[in-house]
Amino acid sequence: MFTTFVILPMGEAGFYSLFKWNGYGSPQDFVGLKNFALLLQNRTFWSALTNTGLIIAVSLAIQLPLALALAMALLLAEKLRAGWPSAWCSSCPYILAEVATGLI
Repeated sequence: MFTTFVILPMGEAGFYSLFKWNGYGSPQDFVGLKNFALLLQNRTFWSALTNTGLIIAVSLAIQLPLALALAMALLLAEKLRAGWPSAWCSSCPYILAEVATGLI
């Protein structure tokens, strides 16, 4: 399933990126790496890439230490360990939403 829904579409997108193609029919006009050269000259691309990097950096800087602190608290504190099943059940929807968002 991973190959069908992830690997093959990625390969197909890579193939289509080498053509001047409007999204309909089969691609005809091969341009090679010209699309990538145009992309690297686009200011909007660099702005989007910068914003994405910023979001990733801030998320890692905030979420990673908090997750590590929570994991250490659950490991070391006997009271928190006793309440683990109820904490897991109450936070499971939030955790699953983050995982789904990360996978998407």
